[in-house]
Amino acid sequence: MMKFKEVSGRNDICPACENETEITRGYLEETTKVRGKEIKTESLVDRCSACEEFFADTETEEENIQKIYREYRKVAGLLQPEEIKEIRERYGIGQRALSRILGWGEISVHRYEAGALQDEAHNNQMFCLKDPQYFELLFEKNKDKLAPHAATRVRQRLKELLREKKEDLFQGQLESLFGQAKDNIESGYRYFEMEKLLNAILFFTDKASVFKTKLNKLLWYFDFLCFKNTSVSATGSIYLHWALGPMPTKYDIYLDYLIQEEMIAAEEVIFDEYKDVAGEQFSALEEPDLSSFSKDETRCLEKVYEKFKNFTSKKISEFSHDEEGYKRTGNGEIISYEYAKHLKI
Repeated sequence: MMKFKEVSGRNDICPACENETEITRGYLEETTKVRGKEIKTESLVDRCSACEEFFADTETEEENIQKIYREYRKVAGLLQPEEIKEIRERYGIGQRALSRILGWGEISVHRYEAGALQDEAHNNQMFCLKDPQYFELLFEKNKDKLAPHAATRVRQRLKELLREKKEDLFQGQLESLFGQAKDNIESGYRYFEMEKLLNAILFFTDKASVFKTKLNKLLWYFDFLCFKNTSVSATGSIYLHWALGPMPTKYDIYLDYLIQEEMIAAEEVIFDEYKDVAGEQFSALEEPDLSSFSKDETRCLEKVYEKFKNFTSKKISEFSHDEEGYKRTGNGEIISYEYAKHLKI
């Protein structure tokens, strides 16, 4: 027996028996078969007290159908209309243009966003568009079907999304390497903040070209000076004791990323201090974004730069060798931030 939950009543003419009688409005528990699946919903309907027929006006009936479709999409794992719209708007593209890129009928995307029930093949293709690399493949195949200004806009948005994806992948790699970092004395009581470390690198390499050896020491002094002044490191980086002085763990990953993103340039240059010995020298290709740094952290960046701006790689290495944190640790060991209080700057 169908369950009906009454919510209101009125006197009106029944469209079924055409009698003026009491009409009860409420929710009717129904099971509807959609593409072979039984979908249970509660539909908003009216019931005639005379003939006991159920009915609904056109607008309410459409709402009931959409409720059934929404429930079916949940059961079948299909995208809801607002999710399709969100995917499309992510690329800054109109409904007709997206249909062209997908190779569909001109109004297909419009119909799906308006509530039409998509088939599984179209749904899967739309779902794949969440990945900008997949969207790029379709765009390159069908870009000639778009107006030039629309193609230019999509190309620019794709560039931004692909860069974001690369950054997300890079962050994921870092988290796997660092175990989502540490919040203890080894990291200066701060979880690792990639954005700050990358911008610290940009800060020092924007001031002047810097050899890798010197850059690693500048980063160490920056973090340890921040800890000395504020009791918290700036980037949450962990530093190790190596022959040429302190350096952050996995530092090559950050440098390679900045080079690939064309944020810094690398050049092999002969050291002035050593005959026939070459090293990598880095220079910034874009300005650092210091908005993520506090005033204290920015002051530490500037103080470290001013202190060591005229130091060669050899000189800053020798200077770091005289620090307590370096002298009290062995090769490959972590240099704890507890030694920051002895820092000689």
